[in-house]
Amino acid sequence: EAMRNTLRNIILLNERWHKTCIELCPKIIKGTTAICLECPRKCIKICDFWVATDGLHVVQNKCRTCQCDPSQHYRIDYELEYKEIENSAKPTEEDMRKVLHNLCEASAEFSYFLLQSAGNSQHDPFLLGFERMIKEESDICGEKTPYEFNLHLVEQLQLLKTHYEKANKKLATKKMITELDVIYQKIENVNKHRMIKQQMNAIQGWYKFMTKYYESDVPINKGNQ
Repeated sequence: EAMRNTLRNIILLNERWHKTCIELCPKIIKGTTAICLECPRKCIKICDFWVATDGLHVVQNKCRTCQCDPSQHYRIDYELEYKEIENSAKPTEEDMRKVLHNLCEASAEFSYFLLQSAGNSQHDPFLLGFERMIKEESDICGEKTPYEFNLHLVEQLQLLKTHYEKANKKLATKKMITELDVIYQKIENVNKHRMIKQQMNAIQGWYKFMTKYYESDVPINKGNQ
C-alpha cells in the first residue's frame, strides 16, 4: 500500500496544478478482520483519485459479515484511511522513485526468503498483493468516472510489478541463501520510511490488543456477532 500511494503522489506531482498529496493514515483495529474481494466496496474521491475504502468484515473461523467463500477474504492487521494534505515537503519525483525502488527490491528479497524457508510451497504474498491492487484499480476504472488518474495508476502498478518480478527472478537465478540477520537489517531499513513505520506501529497496536484479548479471554466484536 505504501508503494501504491507513492505512485499516486508521483502522478499528482507530475500534474503541475496539483499542490496537494495523499497521506496514508493507518488505524489500529480491535478484532480479527478481513477485506472481502467479492463484496462491493465504497469508493471515495481524494485528489482526483478514486480510492476503495477497506470495508472491514468480522472474521473468526468464517466471515460473520457476508456469505462469500473464505478464500475470497484476506486478513488485515490495520485499517487504512486517506487524507489530502498540502504538499509542503515538496519531495522530488527522483526522491519518490528511489523510495519505490528500495521498497520493491526489499519486497523481492523478503519474498525470496519466505519462499526459500517454506521450500517454495507457498504462493508469493507480494506478487499476490500487486495483482490485487492492479485488479482493484482496474475495477475502479470500469465503474467510476472520471478515471484517468486511476488508469495511470494501473499502468504504473503494472510497471512496478514487472520490476518486482525481475528482481525476484534475479535472486532466484543466483540461488543465494539469505541469512536471517540480513533480513532483520533490511526490515530495520524499510521501517525507516515514514509510511512503513506508521503501518508497523498500527500492526504492533493490533498485536498488543490481541495479546491482551487472549490473556483475558474477553469477547471481541461482540456487537457484530
